[in-house]
Amino acid sequence: MKNLFINNELRDISVCGENLGGAIFDGLSVRDAKFIQCDFSNARIGLRKNVSFENTVFQKVDFRSVGQVNAVYDNCKFIGCDFRGTRLDDLSTKYFSCLFDKCKITDQKFLVNNFQKNTIIGKISEVQFIGDNQRLGKLDELNLNLSAYKISFFKFINCDISNIVPPDFSNYIFIKNLKTKIQKANEKLELDDLSAANKKTMERKLRHLGGLDAYLFNVEDEIYINGLEFTEKFFFYLGVDTACLLK
Repeated sequence: MKNLFINNELRDISVCGENLGGAIFDGLSVRDAKFIQCDFSNARIGLRKNVSFENTVFQKVDFRSVGQVNAVYDNCKFIGCDFRGTRLDDLSTKYFSCLFDKCKITDQKFLVNNFQKNTIIGKISEVQFIGDNQRLGKLDELNLNLSAYKISFFKFINCDISNIVPPDFSNYIFIKNLKTKIQKANEKLELDDLSAANKKTMERKLRHLGGLDAYLFNVEDEIYINGLEFTEKFFFYLGVDTACLLK
């Protein structure tokens, strides 16, 4: 029989090594708790009623294949947790002022309005940060600390990242005032002698970034996808000196 945690409040608890796989959490409020080396895999969180976790620490917790809706995590810490196979982009699940420290996160989407003031430490890949494209004329602002975060193969979609704290590593380039720089880049492109194929690719890349005020680039990813010569040209058009990065 599955563990049921329904219509309850849990305060100041510490749980270590428990198998909560497949458990159902519904109508639950958890505060000032610790879950250490617990198995939450295949659990169901917030099926019909809201579930909230506040000031809660999850350390080396297995969150694989967890299904969750109506869940709110406020000022929580996730340390060495495994989120593989769990969708973090449910419209009603929110993470505010949380720390993700060396967690296994890959192939994920984060909804900007539901993912604010968080800090990510470690390395993740194949992630997207997505704003609400229904709000015409204004991009949703992403507030996120990535200073100790190695991110690769990522996208920022319909969101303003002007106020993020970018990764503090040499292979990342964070560009502000991007709209103005793209206008100048298009002028340089018209005067350059790129091949027809490369010019078309460059135009498409610049057009894709045209509505954004800022963007973060992983130089290694850019070289892997487009090659060294194209990447040098791309950043040259944007007025960025990358000589020390592209050796």
